[in-house]
Amino acid sequence: MSGKPVRFIHIGLGKCGSTYLQTLWNADPAGNFVNLAPLTDTVKKYATMGAEGKLPEVRMNLPHNGKPTVASSEGLSWGFFNNPERQKHLQHIPMSGAKLLAKARMSDTILVMVRDPLDWVRAVHEQSIKEGGFGSAADFVETQRRMVRDILNLDALRKAYETHFKRVVFLSSDELKQAPDAFWGRYESALDTPRPSEDAFSTVAAMDEASNASVQDRVLELAGMNRALNLISDAYEGLPKLPAHAEQERGTLLPPFKMAKRWLARRIVEHAPDEEIAEIAAALAPQDRESFSAFQLDGQLLGQLERRFVDVLAEQSDVPDALVEGYRERLANHRTG
Repeated sequence: MSGKPVRFIHIGLGKCGSTYLQTLWNADPAGNFVNLAPLTDTVKKYATMGAEGKLPEVRMNLPHNGKPTVASSEGLSWGFFNNPERQKHLQHIPMSGAKLLAKARMSDTILVMVRDPLDWVRAVHEQSIKEGGFGSAADFVETQRRMVRDILNLDALRKAYETHFKRVVFLSSDELKQAPDAFWGRYESALDTPRPSEDAFSTVAAMDEASNASVQDRVLELAGMNRALNLISDAYEGLPKLPAHAEQERGTLLPPFKMAKRWLARRIVEHAPDEEIAEIAAALAPQDRESFSAFQLDGQLLGQLERRFVDVLAEQSDVPDALVEGYRERLANHRTG
């Protein structure tokens, strides 16, 4: 173990178990958790400058109670979500993040969580719907192709962090889900730190917010609601000048509606009974569920994922060979399917 105060820094990837892991670390009475989310805006600021410019010094208020400390933010490995015009800056996030964290002198070790890349695309499309979007998976891949390419470029991520840190460890959230005992044993060995305590696991098991529950079974309905609410909002905002009383009313009603519309639809989809969801879906007349969730990655992007994602993991000792080959096989089947 190094003399640095933080055992390791977890930087993502997003949609690879981050919420669950962060909740575990935060709930662990035997350890300390440091949330690095406040640093992500600085990383993105310098990424938009092409990873150039003088990064600020980072002074973290770290605990000194002798317990093992973990620091984390998945925002250090991605950004500009649902913002395609800014995604040209994604390629600079790894170097900006690596330089900033190196200046903090917190740790010598970086943890990157990964998952099956095709499942990652599906999960990120679902997240885009949860955040107010309404496009199909095919629309998502077409408009945010650069995000898929650059965030899943583990080769660039590894090289950026290996320049500044002694170790970059890759672990798989698929193993965490499918074989948790094997995952936590690998975690302890690769990161030289104990797994969270049983108290932490018990606490998190009772917490709804730790799950960041998937809405995959209702993502089509959520997209339909988002689209309808956006059309209503845009139509109301675009009305020509109204009589004075109606104009004043619009100024009062529109801002809170625009702020609330995303959460209104999302909470309904997460918590309403099936019969209410079915009634809303029938009124919206959404498209076919299978078509909505289908996507096809082009040959160039598939080749990049094999070289810069799967091949990188194949060189690591901390992701099971069977999982890596499974990722490779799914990409190959996607190419021919």
